[in-house]
Amino acid sequence: MAPENESWLLHAGNPFKNVLDCIPVEGAIGYFELKDRAGLAGEPLDDAIKALEGLGLIGARQTTTGAFFWKIVQQPRKVWYTIDEAAGHMAVSKRTVQHLIRDGQLTAYRVGRGGHRRIRSEDLDSAMHRDDSVDMPSLTAKDDPVLAELWDNDQDSIYDQL
Repeated sequence: MAPENESWLLHAGNPFKNVLDCIPVEGAIGYFELKDRAGLAGEPLDDAIKALEGLGLIGARQTTTGAFFWKIVQQPRKVWYTIDEAAGHMAVSKRTVQHLIRDGQLTAYRVGRGGHRRIRSEDLDSAMHRDDSVDMPSLTAKDDPVLAELWDNDQDSIYDQL
């Protein structure tokens, strides 16, 4: 059974934490070495590996010589972005970022005399918003006599059979 989040792993004596602690930060460890270090075998070890892999905390690879595991080190998120970095983060052009700043949809901060701009990561995320399209009313021939004439005539009666 996989835990809901990483905080569950912090409890001492937890087999998931035990397995995670046995995997080195650099390099990989084989299944049998992990089994010896963790003091687990069979289903408890397999469940822990599966859960840790599902949480993105470890990586795994099966080779012809056996299974190997490694810790996935997560990079801390940047706090400040340049215009170019912001464009890459948002998957838009540099010019689009500049337009968002100019139009007041994105806040940028000037750095030093050169006027270099930096954008906070929170501001980048707030500039992105969900596109909730307004529902279009459905058009029916009953509601509009012009559409009724276009859709219900002898020239296109073949389409009425489809």
